[in-house]
Amino acid sequence: PAVYEKDYDYKFGKPVTLKHGKDLLILSTGSMVAQSLIAIKILEEKGIDAELINVHTLKPLSQQIVEKLKLFNYVVTIEEHSIIGGLNSIIAEKIATCCPKTNLFPIALPDAFGPTGTYNYLLDYHGLTGQKIGQKILRFFQNRNFDKWLKNMSLFKSISTYKNNIALISELTGPLTYNDLIKKTDTI
Repeated sequence: PAVYEKDYDYKFGKPVTLKHGKDLLILSTGSMVAQSLIAIKILEEKGIDAELINVHTLKPLSQQIVEKLKLFNYVVTIEEHSIIGGLNSIIAEKIATCCPKTNLFPIALPDAFGPTGTYNYLLDYHGLTGQKIGQKILRFFQNRNFDKWLKNMSLFKSISTYKNNIALISELTGPLTYNDLIKKTDTI
């Protein structure tokens, strides 16, 4: 699907805000921007007002993105790339240094070999369709009180912000039990 309805004036290093919002910030890159627009509609139907920014230039990361990170408690990164070494990694580093209370939820490809297939099959398999992205964000946002519980646990305090973001929140598909938390942190 088309992202821009009119001609687009690309400016290196300058991200493009496609939708303003107040509840959470979605940072998307590449082909996932179009899928993110579909997800935004799903979120709107559920009363979630998300801001969407097309981060077409990852390096250097725009200071505008850093300033946006300070304004939102919940940030979602969406990329058709490994969860390691791309947009999520860059944003996780920025959050760790400028706004550690921000909750990061990455939607990306796992750091593993996957199956082969058509492009649409692989998007669906990895949960990178607009519909599946919208569902993942809904689950994350609806379970946002879970992070408050984690922060009160002494175990949580021993886990770095980056590991918390990657290992816990990225796999959050519903409420985790204490035993689930122990299993996840044992693999870190």
